[in-house]
Amino acid sequence: MNLIKGTMEKLEGRVAVYSRFIPNPNGDCKDCNPIFSNRVLAMYGSESITEISDILGTPKEFLNKMMSDDDQLKDLLGSSKEGRNIYVSPIVATVEDHVKSYSGDIILSGSFSCPIKCIKANMMNMELYEMHYDEQVSRSTGINVQHAKEHKGTRVLYDRKIPSLELRNILMNEYIIPLLDASTSGEKAYFDDVRSGLILFSQGSDFKPDVRALCEWIELAKKNMNPKVVECYIDKMVAIHTEEYLVAKQKDDAIKALLKV
Repeated sequence: MNLIKGTMEKLEGRVAVYSRFIPNPNGDCKDCNPIFSNRVLAMYGSESITEISDILGTPKEFLNKMMSDDDQLKDLLGSSKEGRNIYVSPIVATVEDHVKSYSGDIILSGSFSCPIKCIKANMMNMELYEMHYDEQVSRSTGINVQHAKEHKGTRVLYDRKIPSLELRNILMNEYIIPLLDASTSGEKAYFDDVRSGLILFSQGSDFKPDVRALCEWIELAKKNMNPKVVECYIDKMVAIHTEEYLVAKQKDDAIKALLKV
C-alpha cells in the first residue's frame, strides 16, 4: 500500500485512493473510453457519509437510498456492511491535482493501461486501508466492532431517527458523565468499558470521529478538564445528527479555540 500522504501508525479514517490511467498506444483494451484521457480514477473513504456526499456532489439521502436498494452498491459504499468503520464512494474520474489536495490520507495505487485494472487496484487498496484502520481502531479502543455488534445484547445503538434531546441525554447520562467520573477517579478498566460502549453506540453516525476525539481528550485531560470543551463536543454531535452543519462548524471552531488556551 503506497501511502503518499499520512502515517500508517495513525490513519485518519479519511482516505483518497487513486490510480493513473496511461493508455498504451499499442494496447487492445476495450475499456479505454476517451472520457478517461488525462484523468486519474479515484475513490474516497470516510467515517462520515456527509463527507462522501460533499465530495461527489450527491445528496446524502440519494446515497442512502441507492445503498438500501442495490446490494452491489451496498458492498461498494459500505453503509450496511457489518463491522466496517468507513463509507466508501464509487469510482470517479478526476484530475490528479484535485485528489492530491485532499485533506485526509492519500494512497496511490499505481499506473495502468486499462481502466478496469485501475479500478481493481483502487478497490484492493481501499480494502487494505480499511483492514489497517479497523485494526488500529480495535487496538486503540479495545473493541472489535464486528464482535461487539454480534454480542451487543440489549444495548441501544445510534439511529438517525433518535430525537435530538434524547440523543443529548444518551450521550451525557450514559456515556460522557461516566467517562468523566472514570477519568478523574483513575478507574481505567471502567473508562475503557464506557468508551467502548460509546464508540459502539456511534457506529452508523457521522460524528464517530468526534466521539473518538472527545474520548481521547478526556483520557488525557483527566482532572484538568474544561467543561466548555465537553459541552461544545456534545453540541457539535447533536448538530451533525440534525444536519445543522453551520452550527456544527461553529462548535468545531469553538473547540479548536478552547484547546489552544
